[in-house]
Amino acid sequence: MFASRLLGGAGAQASLAKTSALDASARLGDAVNRRDSFSGVNIDEELAQMVVLQNSYSASARVISTASQMYDTLLNMV
Repeated sequence: MFASRLLGGAGAQASLAKTSALDASARLGDAVNRRDSFSGVNIDEELAQMVVLQNSYSASARVISTASQMYDTLLNMV
């Protein structure tokens, strides 16, 4: 009798703890989603924009390098 009450109480507490943990997890997920939607920052869009800027920078560096080589060639011809 004592053992069944003890185990029944432990099972009830475990079930309550599991329910509380699931509830807390759901609240955390909701809070994170609200925070992210409020901040307006989309990581995927930011990464795509960074890739575009990196490619633009690389192209500009190649143009400057080519112009520098052409200028050096012209100076060496004189």
